[in-house]
Amino acid sequence: MSQSSGIAFLSNDDFLYTVNLSTGAATLLGTIGGALGADTISISAVAIPEPSTTALLGAALLGSAVMFVRRRTRRA
Repeated sequence: MSQSSGIAFLSNDDFLYTVNLSTGAATLLGTIGGALGADTISISAVAIPEPSTTALLGAALLGSAVMFVRRRTRRA
């Protein structure tokens, strides 16, 4: 795996693949042994929010809850 290029190498039986770690796309480079043919790999990438995004959402929800409670206590 190359950290700078974002590409990993994968072998499956007699096949050698490159995998783009950003997109998850796999490309068949060729065969390593005596077997001939091609194989298809389907890899799906899932977007995961950064911790700062989750913290910002939590702060907004907490602020909304505090405002709701303060408005409710003023009316009573």
